[in-house]
Amino acid sequence: MTSRFFPKTSCGILLYLAYTYFGGSSGLIRFWRLHQTRSALEREITTLQVRQDSLRQVIKLLEHDTTYIEKVARERYQMGKPGETIYSIVKQPKSEEAKK
Repeated sequence: MTSRFFPKTSCGILLYLAYTYFGGSSGLIRFWRLHQTRSALEREITTLQVRQDSLRQVIKLLEHDTTYIEKVARERYQMGKPGETIYSIVKQPKSEEAKK
């Protein structure tokens, strides 16, 4: 009886250990997925930190640099100094009819 019982038991134990190692809540596959997620989040954090630094520089310029404020007002809001004439160039959309 022990000779037939031993292979089934050892096979069951092996399957359980394999499932525990590769699958399950703390398995290798889950670890790999968590590692991928962490890497993606770290890349996103780096990107956001660079953007945050850039925005902080813009804030400093807007608070202290009148030349930059004037540039933004002219380019983004088409504003000008009193007495200036503002010309706006409108780009025509590219379509099949315009190419003919």
